[in-house]
Amino acid sequence: MNSLSAHDILFQLTLNGKPLTSDDVAITKDGLGFYTLKALKATGPLTGDLGYILDVPAEQKGVWSRVPADLQAIIKSIQSFPSSGVDELDIESGATASQKLDAMYDQRKGACRHRVAIFLHKLNELRKANSTLYEHIAARGVIRGGIHTNIEISVDAGDTFETLELGGYETKMQYVSTKLPALQFSSKQKKDAPKPIFVDVLDQIDQSRGKNTLLCLSQSSDIYTCLSHIRQKSKNRRIFYVDSEDSLRTSLKRLKLNSDRTQCEIVNPPAGLLHDFLKMHQASDPPPIIVINWENFKPSNMVQFNSVIDVTNRRVDSTPIPANATVIGLHSRNEKMMDLLGDSSFVSRHVDGYQYPRKSGAEFSAS
Repeated sequence: MNSLSAHDILFQLTLNGKPLTSDDVAITKDGLGFYTLKALKATGPLTGDLGYILDVPAEQKGVWSRVPADLQAIIKSIQSFPSSGVDELDIESGATASQKLDAMYDQRKGACRHRVAIFLHKLNELRKANSTLYEHIAARGVIRGGIHTNIEISVDAGDTFETLELGGYETKMQYVSTKLPALQFSSKQKKDAPKPIFVDVLDQIDQSRGKNTLLCLSQSSDIYTCLSHIRQKSKNRRIFYVDSEDSLRTSLKRLKLNSDRTQCEIVNPPAGLLHDFLKMHQASDPPPIIVINWENFKPSNMVQFNSVIDVTNRRVDSTPIPANATVIGLHSRNEKMMDLLGDSSFVSRHVDGYQYPRKSGAEFSAS
């Protein structure tokens, strides 16, 4: 199960409404923001509705009472943004960075990285208006696990910091057992080839170098389970998870924290977390793995990303992908996936492909 951020705390965990204790389940969390749950008493996999409460509100840390009221109001407003929606921001062309941040705040739009920039911008405005009131307040942005950004705030002039979650990262509310499903997969290579189970597929991914592999899973919930197990299997390889079209771009202007993390600046392309990841790991040994959740991409736009899965000279916009890197595509078995399986330009770019079989429907074309 994925957490709200890589630095939160799990308050309470329930299964079918019944609270679970440390005697019932062991909980660990990795740096990418994923919790792993291990049943201690159950003889088989736990199944049902898994409920949980995440994050640490500032007021529960004894911090809130020392945060000025104006800043409290800004924090609550940013936390209540309904969604990202930055692509639909209503603003005139040529607007300054400050004007864009003000527009995001007024229109209540912003992903986690935007919310951090908005918060720091608003805090600097308040500090300029009343330096005495805010002399004990310090804040800095923090990137957690490469996929989520939030704030660390201090109410003692920077002596100590506490995490402040501004939101912007979706939390799944219902789960079933995260035990690795014993699915058998049909292979792209040969239709009469033995059907490997999930464990065998994970072994092949971990050992692969320079390949593109497509996994067609049974249902959407298997995507996060599969990602978690790829990370567990390939612990020695750095992994970057792409869950949106925007995060698979390096040709866009990006917000980036300055050196002391107290302000955000606009960086010209190539830029972004994925760009930084690819540049950092061009010569890494073992090479990195890039996992792409194609389910979150519009079918009409997917052709724009063919260069990511080209057989040779793979790249994200103008940023080269390390030659030995492994690119894993994930998708559930639905109508859109059936269309993709019929698209030779998409399937042919994957050296390996495995899908959860069913009696009818589109199949991989042998290459």
